[in-house]
Amino acid sequence: MKLFNMYLIFYLQKAKINKKGFCPIYARITINKLRHQFSTGLTIKPKDWSNYRSIKNKHLNKEIESIEIEIKQIASSLRINNNLTIDSFREYLKPKEVKNLSLLFFLDNYRSEKIKSGSNYSDRFYKNILVFIELHNIDDISHLDNDFIDKFYSWLRLTKRSDNGKYLKKHFSYINQSLELAFNNELIKFNPFRKLNKPKFPPIKKQIVLTKLEINIIEEFKPKNLRHKRTRKLFLFSVYTGLSYTDVQNFNIEQIRCFNGIDVIIGVRSKTGVGYTTPFTKHAKQLLINCSYNLPKLSNQRLNLYLKEIAVLTGITKRITTHVARRTFGQLMLDRGANIESVSCMLGHSDIQTTQRHYASAGTSLVVNQLKLLSTG
Repeated sequence: MKLFNMYLIFYLQKAKINKKGFCPIYARITINKLRHQFSTGLTIKPKDWSNYRSIKNKHLNKEIESIEIEIKQIASSLRINNNLTIDSFREYLKPKEVKNLSLLFFLDNYRSEKIKSGSNYSDRFYKNILVFIELHNIDDISHLDNDFIDKFYSWLRLTKRSDNGKYLKKHFSYINQSLELAFNNELIKFNPFRKLNKPKFPPIKKQIVLTKLEINIIEEFKPKNLRHKRTRKLFLFSVYTGLSYTDVQNFNIEQIRCFNGIDVIIGVRSKTGVGYTTPFTKHAKQLLINCSYNLPKLSNQRLNLYLKEIAVLTGITKRITTHVARRTFGQLMLDRGANIESVSCMLGHSDIQTTQRHYASAGTSLVVNQLKLLSTG
């Protein structure tokens, strides 16, 4: 776009692509052959970007247009004052330090940036922090001290009745990331959260997976009512394929493909947007035939409730959920000799570190399997 003696373009900063494949969108202003570029705070996958616009995301395009309009207005104002230079533009765009150091302001700002980026985002941590801030009348970041940490940690464990270290830690990470964003945008001089003593979070609980015997018990279970029949089918399909609850609900037969004589299911994960390729086994095929290739529809909440009932009826003492089925699939693949990279692709994880973290204890069984092969060689 050309305006007066100024040019404006939007482009992808591909050198800063993140683990989920998103690139930040930058704007570049050129005045009299001098340039100034800055981040718009927006991100997008390179394949969805064309001619300075998103191919799919209309909301993102509106955000870009609003930035474009704002820059036009600044340019017009500077031109009226005969001051349309790159230095004056840079000074105009320079963030002003926030005088009111409101924690809520920084949390809201971070939340807006996450929503604009199009990344998978949940409001639950934000809402929990907000309730605590309002309840204890803590808003100024000068109140962020070790006493705040202790009170917030105790409040979380008491009100949420959780000793899940990962869940608790994410609340503190949300506050820290909000203030890091403010610091990076020069809204504050330093992030006070860095120097505080963080609580000792409970260790992350060992992941629950079913054994082959427990899977066999569910396979042989003969439900006496429709809800248990539907639940059993959905759970086993996830065990056979590794698909998450949402991806099972969205499954259609067009996802089944054949490569070099091997039947697979190909798709894109609803949660992360990452592609997956998972085996379409004979067990999964038979299950689909039995339900005429139309899997039942159930809400995740009801499905997990009915799985508890099935666990009681079958004598399985483990806490069975829809996600346990997915984890069980991954463990079975590793036990059969699949490498961690392949399992990561089957599950559609955004990076291999996620798979390694979930299946950290799988290393022993893999070593044992390899030693068995070596001993027979």
